[in-house]
Amino acid sequence: FLGDPYYWGGRCAYNPQTVGPPHTGVDCSGLVGLAYQANGILIPRDAQEQWMKAAEVPRDQLLPGDLVFLCDPIDPNRASHVMLYVGDDLIVEGPGTGSVVRQMGLTERLKEAEGRRVVYGTYFGSE
Repeated sequence: FLGDPYYWGGRCAYNPQTVGPPHTGVDCSGLVGLAYQANGILIPRDAQEQWMKAAEVPRDQLLPGDLVFLCDPIDPNRASHVMLYVGDDLIVEGPGTGSVVRQMGLTERLKEAEGRRVVYGTYFGSE
């Protein structure tokens, strides 16, 4: 999915053969959900629901496959973005409209989100 366009509500790989508006691509929670589904794990569709069902973990205990949630700047009790932690301080995310799926450093990414509540979660070892 790296380099595929962000598409709000999207849950499939980009297909350049699609005619008309981009009906293919992924959003942040779609990307995370597809990564989990490809590994036989079903999780909720939206970032908020993914956060509510994940078990919270401290940042220093993140493992590859865990999730990093950014909360809404106005409502810190609502997750509005989710990223997939891949290890070595790296995340993969669909950052938003007009962008593409990218990999970058978690520390660097959190500088972009300064002032927002950040929560770390896992589905591994949780019910």
